Amino acid sequence: MEREFWKESASSLRESVTERKSENKERINKTSYKKSYEQKDSLKPLRMLENAYGKYVFGTKNDKYAIMVSRKSEFKEETFDNTREKLNEARINEKKITGCRMFADSHKKEESAVIFEESFKNAPPERIFNDLKRAAQNSNKLTLNEMMPQKHNVEKKVFQNIKASVEMLNKKDNKESESIPFFKRAFNIVNDDMNNADEGRNENNENINENSDLLN
Repeated sequence: MEREFWKESASSLRESVTERKSENKERINKTSYKKSYEQKDSLKPLRMLENAYGKYVFGTKNDKYAIMVSRKSEFKEETFDNTREKLNEARINEKKITGCRMFADSHKKEESAVIFEESFKNAPPERIFNDLKRAAQNSNKLTLNEMMPQKHNVEKKVFQNIKASVEMLNKKDNKESESIPFFKRAFNIVNDDMNNADEGRNENNENINENSDLLN
């Protein structure tokens, strides 16, 4: 479905990297004594595409790759409620699709913003993009349909941001997996030093005991 707003100059999609902002937010959250359920399970953004009428947020949610699609402005249409702009995660309706899941507001299933969720591990960006495109074409989700028209320039930008954000996640995973052996080695070295120190103390204690026996 291609809405009229896609013909307007304000429909041009602007992209941005939001990883640093989300990392700073996480640091602030970690200093808090208590995290709310919403903070812990909310979508953590990596990249964003937006225009005057809506946006895509690409990131992670509960160790899954996630894309939130929303509308944020009316264009020659009746005013719509704020469920189209922001998904209320306290009242979620889940719909399972082949290889992925889609979440919408349980009170506004067909109109609200949606979160598309899929495992990114061993999943090529092409497959994630095709699954999202198929969901837009086959589901009755109005917001997703409007923001994902069959326009080459829109689809190209969506795919490029899926690919870039998945690559960011894979690099992060690789760095974390590479750091594990180092910490294991460091831990083993510390353990060896402590064991050697203990053995040295035991030997010294034995020598002291032997000398005291001789003196007695």
